[in-house]
Amino acid sequence: MNDLEKHIKRWSSCKLCNLHKTASKHALYDTEPEGASIVDILFVGEGPGRGEDMLGKPFVGASGKRLRDCIEKAITYLHADKKPVYGFTNLVACRPCDSKNGSNRVPTEVEVSQCCARLMQIIMILNPRLIIAVGNEAHFALRTRGVPHGRVTHPSYIVRHGHELDQSYIDSVFCEIKNVKSRLEVK
Repeated sequence: MNDLEKHIKRWSSCKLCNLHKTASKHALYDTEPEGASIVDILFVGEGPGRGEDMLGKPFVGASGKRLRDCIEKAITYLHADKKPVYGFTNLVACRPCDSKNGSNRVPTEVEVSQCCARLMQIIMILNPRLIIAVGNEAHFALRTRGVPHGRVTHPSYIVRHGHELDQSYIDSVFCEIKNVKSRLEVK
């Protein structure tokens, strides 16, 4: 059993905090291409939404699909000989939701802290050259824990405020990703 398989086995039934009580599945990580065991770029969000909870993968809901589309467009601008492998995870692996109406909520600091060992372990296993925080919650949590990272606005924030994920958003994702290009070409 390799490190990634051990990670999945250990954390897929985690009950360290109360989030597991309302979770359908633990959304531990995902990679593009699927099944990669090392990534060049790791995107870290705050927590799974409804779609991620059902599928057990981060960034596969409406906002996640938008982000993935923007990443693909931004990567084409790199014109790299080798397409970067990228992955996704969140501060917490289980969906933080309000039990009254089932709407998403921000994970508490206690929940983030209880899931921190899992996050740090997946970072160590996937060994990204660059970590990009998606949204303020991920940015502040990573900064508090001393994890070097870039940052982009969460796509749901942009859409919620009546804007489209236009070229300027793709450009912001590209600006963070282009930092990887030189690191990839050095190898």
